[in-house]
Amino acid sequence: MSESDGEEHKGCLCAAEKANPWSSVSTFLAPHEHETSSKETMYSQKMHLEVRRCTETDIPRVFEIVSLAFANDHEFVDAVFPEHSTSEGRKLGSERMLAMFHRDPYSNFLKCIDTTTGQIVAAAKWNVYKGGPVPPLPELVGDYWKNDEEKRFAQAIFRGFLAPRQQAIEESGARLVALDMLMCDPQFQGQGAGRLLVRAGLAIADEMGVDAVVEGSDRGKRLYASEGFDGPHYATQDQDLRDLHELKLGANLCDASSNLPMSSCCFNFQGVAHVRLGAPVTSNLSVPATLISGLHEQRGQLIHIAT
Repeated sequence: MSESDGEEHKGCLCAAEKANPWSSVSTFLAPHEHETSSKETMYSQKMHLEVRRCTETDIPRVFEIVSLAFANDHEFVDAVFPEHSTSEGRKLGSERMLAMFHRDPYSNFLKCIDTTTGQIVAAAKWNVYKGGPVPPLPELVGDYWKNDEEKRFAQAIFRGFLAPRQQAIEESGARLVALDMLMCDPQFQGQGAGRLLVRAGLAIADEMGVDAVVEGSDRGKRLYASEGFDGPHYATQDQDLRDLHELKLGANLCDASSNLPMSSCCFNFQGVAHVRLGAPVTSNLSVPATLISGLHEQRGQLIHIAT
């Protein structure tokens, strides 16, 4: 998912303008325009931005950005996080995200802060798979939905969205980095925050020597392509979302959704894009081995990126 800078979205989820989670085009810093004030901090010249690891106290703000970035214009977010634009919906969404923060061994939440104010302006969730048994496809559970129909609809979208990524994880032998969420507060779109968060994850992928994958729409394709992603490796059509809506109106969504083509459950996402080791835009970025070996534990630290 993504709602981030400029073209990634108009609002900044993997990214964000309010009218559409993947909106408009804006100008980003080219790789050679990115500098570091020291060899320990990646920042943007357009704002005083730094990428850091999230702490648990950041999660409510991170989820607030998810809600602001995607508004009620993104079918996936609306289905998976019902009523997220309300105070109660945000409270429940924050609790669910906090549980993920603590329990998911692959999750790495990053924040991009404006150092002049300390405010979190954008965030990302990178999943890092370092090998070992392939994790099963996650399940969407709980009693957050108004009725069983809404829950089954959310589960169908959720399964379909994750299926292509799950295939990529399996094919990699569970050695992969995946951009799961990218989102930016609509007030701070176009400032380079989303790009910094993308580059932070790609630096980890390069250090590990593995591919990175992301799901994105046409609105985010330009950003991802400019950062070395190729693809898409599968595509969906707007009709797929309409088909899923029709299933939502039917009585047997669960049974019917299991027979849908993979793309039909992925709504209007453009597809999985891959970045290859040594892509020019990331080949000059690296992170210490300690950051990779302890990704899940070293929260609250600066992401150290040397150029």
